Amino acid sequence: MIHIYHGDQTTASRQELSELKAKFSAQEVITLDGKTVSLTELTQATESTSLFNDKRLVIVENFLSRRLTKKSSEAKVIEKWLTSIPPETELVFWEDKEIGKTILSLFPSKTDRAVFKMDRSLFKLVEAIRPGKTLELVNTLNESLRHDPAEFVFAMCVRQFRNLIIVKNLGVAASGMPSWQAGKLKRQAEYFSLPQLLFHYEQLLQIDDRIKRSNSPLTLEKELEIFLLTI
Repeated sequence: MIHIYHGDQTTASRQELSELKAKFSAQEVITLDGKTVSLTELTQATESTSLFNDKRLVIVENFLSRRLTKKSSEAKVIEKWLTSIPPETELVFWEDKEIGKTILSLFPSKTDRAVFKMDRSLFKLVEAIRPGKTLELVNTLNESLRHDPAEFVFAMCVRQFRNLIIVKNLGVAASGMPSWQAGKLKRQAEYFSLPQLLFHYEQLLQIDDRIKRSNSPLTLEKELEIFLLTI
């Protein structure tokens, strides 16, 4: 069986992957880095080497989005290889972004395809973070928490502040981000000084530490709400 777990809601897709891995706790599990793995290594990982045809789980991470395009020299080889996966091998392609129809068309029709999309309210939340928007931020936070787990919402807030600091400190050109993304971050970062961004980022790190150490009497949801109220 072949599975594709893709999309930017990586918390949910990781959970799905963990549940599948749990079913193979007594069998062989192989995880490969799709950015560096060779086609030979892929083939060897999925081939049966056991006289008893034991089941195995092979996980390939970020191969389709980082390496494969319809026109790439690997595409036709992969398409042919996918039809020869032995039945005792469970093959999973895990991707941290959504894969387009062109690449998906390379896979056999019986492939299990699951897309995990981040809710739009979460994008709205992180892009709206700025002073003076307390009520809107809290309302959008509550909306986001109805669709996504608090851990994922928190991780996105951390990432947003990290990116804001990069753009504020280095500028758009030196940020290493796509121009459209860096441009949006630059406009948002103008509402903060660099010391303010660093202060709020440190607050998030402290929340993370408290939650991990179970030192907070509050839930992560409440910690997030209080954090947004202080901006």
